[in-house]
Amino acid sequence: MSILQQDLDRQALRFLEGLQARKLAQERADGFIRNLPSPEFQERYRTDPAGFVENCIEFPTGSHPAVYQLDSLQRLAHNHRLAVRGPHGLGKTAMAAWAVWWFALTNDGNDWKIPCTASVWRQLTKFLFPEIRLWSRRIKWDVIGREQVNYRSEMMSLTLKLATGEAFAITGSDAETIEGAHADNLFYIFDESKIIPEPTWNSAEGAFASGNTYWLAISTPGSPSGRFYDIHSSKEGFDDWDKMHVTLSMATDAGRIKLAWAAQREKQWGKNSAIYKNRVLGEFASSLEDNVISLELVEASQRRWQDWMRDYKLTDEGVKFEGVAVDVGRGGDDSVLAPKFVDKDGIIIIGKLEKHNTKDVMKIVGFAKAMFDRLIYPVFYTGFLIVHYQTAQTSPF
Repeated sequence: MSILQQDLDRQALRFLEGLQARKLAQERADGFIRNLPSPEFQERYRTDPAGFVENCIEFPTGSHPAVYQLDSLQRLAHNHRLAVRGPHGLGKTAMAAWAVWWFALTNDGNDWKIPCTASVWRQLTKFLFPEIRLWSRRIKWDVIGREQVNYRSEMMSLTLKLATGEAFAITGSDAETIEGAHADNLFYIFDESKIIPEPTWNSAEGAFASGNTYWLAISTPGSPSGRFYDIHSSKEGFDDWDKMHVTLSMATDAGRIKLAWAAQREKQWGKNSAIYKNRVLGEFASSLEDNVISLELVEASQRRWQDWMRDYKLTDEGVKFEGVAVDVGRGGDDSVLAPKFVDKDGIIIIGKLEKHNTKDVMKIVGFAKAMFDRLIYPVFYTGFLIVHYQTAQTSPF
């Protein structure tokens, strides 16, 4: 099939979906669509998922949503994109199930869809959709303003199908189906998203060009690679994502994780092991020997830089340029140059990074020399050295 034909097919599909959406709106206005939530409920909670959880769900005695769960839901409603990472057991799947019910019930009567995917199929079949079904029995249907969901025609094993939309499971490698999901109101859920393939992420991006679209990506972290890691490490191009790290202390304070369990896992795995950092601390980590800087340290450095740049400028008196730090790209990564400054209090500041797609040592030397020459600040220069890690070759200025 030609690219032109594919484009025409997509336009035709969107046109038909537009007609369907207008038809639904008219049928609702005429009273032909039955068993819808009350308009008052939808107006009250459409932008308040935390309020929906607190007021429309009956929690077991002594149980309640954690503060970070409610905060996550509100941030999702505000920013439309949220990536949440944290340790095993913090309640990510329950939060996703609440989000499904919030979006479905506040949009039913209009055109909506919730495609749900995960890195492994069993996450959907054994965890997410059973969790959605579990919480359906705890919803206060009188507050919603409709009858309890029907378990034969509406709440099925891998589908929640209400009057005008549905939530459904898609395998994480099915990028085409993800791309084909269209609705006036669209909500993507990426569960255990750390190893969902890049094409699947890219396919979902197109939906944000128009319409009312949301995206929740949740996972226990793995190795420092992939789209989920890129989002949390604030890689260039992902600044439209809100991101949240639920820490071990947040989860233990909420009663979701036992301190004794965390302490025993530290003894079992070691506090510096990748598995401990992934599953207990909610940090990205790998067992590879050359991964020495954790995301936690990177984020702390970024926060310090943002605080400094808020109060100072690199052109302020007393800020001295000292040299250029270089990370030579390996395995296809860009080579990165970073100018180093020191302020009057001895605080080290890294200036704007410069990236070059080359591993050629002499080219990198030239780029570094050019950066050095064009910086117009007073120079307190104690030496500069580029190290080419693959050949152990050095090139001093």
